Amino acid sequence: MTEQDRQFMDRFSLVIGVLVAYTIFLIFLANSIYDTYAVEDAPKADTVAERIKPVGEVYVGEAPKIAAEPAAAAPAAEALAAEAAAFDPASTYQTTCFACHGTGAAGAPMVGNKDAWAPRIAKGVDTLVSHAMNGFNAMPPKGGNMQLTEEQIRAIVEYMTAQAQ
Repeated sequence: MTEQDRQFMDRFSLVIGVLVAYTIFLIFLANSIYDTYAVEDAPKADTVAERIKPVGEVYVGEAPKIAAEPAAAAPAAEALAAEAAAFDPASTYQTTCFACHGTGAAGAPMVGNKDAWAPRIAKGVDTLVSHAMNGFNAMPPKGGNMQLTEEQIRAIVEYMTAQAQ
């Protein structure tokens, strides 16, 4: 190592040492200032919290009283059963699935196209239902209709595959 290199290393070490000492000094100074004002500014915390609270709140209505009214749950269950019995896969296909499977958008196989559906049908209905439930490639879960149950999805898949056989 040459004399210039040693001088550089000495000066560089000195600068680094001074910077480390200055940093430690600033840390202790900041801690002492924070500790001093943290106790004195405790009442200000309430005013700060008041100042930064959200402007508005969302009201979603009262919580359902299912546990308090078991008698009301029975008609609701009957209504759901009647709705499930009245489920029409063809009309749900038209409202939920047609946008892609009726036009071929985003590479979706068009209903009635036997060549496009053959490799998919070969994978099995359970695989198709799984893809429809969880999403697959560009298809969103449940075709974007999150209200559909797995049984309804299965009925729609069977309706669509029946069109391609």
